[in-house]
Amino acid sequence: MVTLTLEGAYDSTTYPFILGEKLYVENIGIGSTGSGYNSSDYNYEPFVITGVNTNPGGGNATVSYNLDRSVTQPGIFSGPSSSGQAIPFENIAAFVLNVVTNQFSIGEKVSTGYKEGTVVAWNENNKYLKVLSNDTFKVGESINGESSKSIALIEQTTKFSSVFNIDSNSEFRSGFRKETGKLSTELQRLADNGES
Repeated sequence: MVTLTLEGAYDSTTYPFILGEKLYVENIGIGSTGSGYNSSDYNYEPFVITGVNTNPGGGNATVSYNLDRSVTQPGIFSGPSSSGQAIPFENIAAFVLNVVTNQFSIGEKVSTGYKEGTVVAWNENNKYLKVLSNDTFKVGESINGESSKSIALIEQTTKFSSVFNIDSNSEFRSGFRKETGKLSTELQRLADNGES
């Protein structure tokens, strides 16, 4: 059993702890190796209060709790390295996190730090990101969007490469579609402005 002595004076109306309720403990230092006395040492779980002493009208009120049964050596308390806090667990802030899916933008620059590319497609439903790049991205790399600030971990890559043979081509094998735009044809005439 661990017993904490509280600063200040309490009476039955100001004492914050109730036997059987939960307690969160932090910043209790130890001067040796050991598992510790803080909730953070036990996966941030609260302790159940097993003893209370308000010491009405005087100082040295206490609150007691038990460590996990598997603990054999919690360590030796160190006053100089401690600024302990004992908090009723109901007073600890609780948060509900809503995670929003990353949104990459078409045309956005993306990089893994030293590899760069441009987003050409982003499918929010199946989480596929198509990137145009001369670099080769690898599974396990983190890709970051420059303007959206989106970050994604690459789980799969598919590389497409192609070769094009470029040659000239014409719609007409011989002749022209129109007679305009040709130079030096027999139908062209120079304007006669009357000067000789």
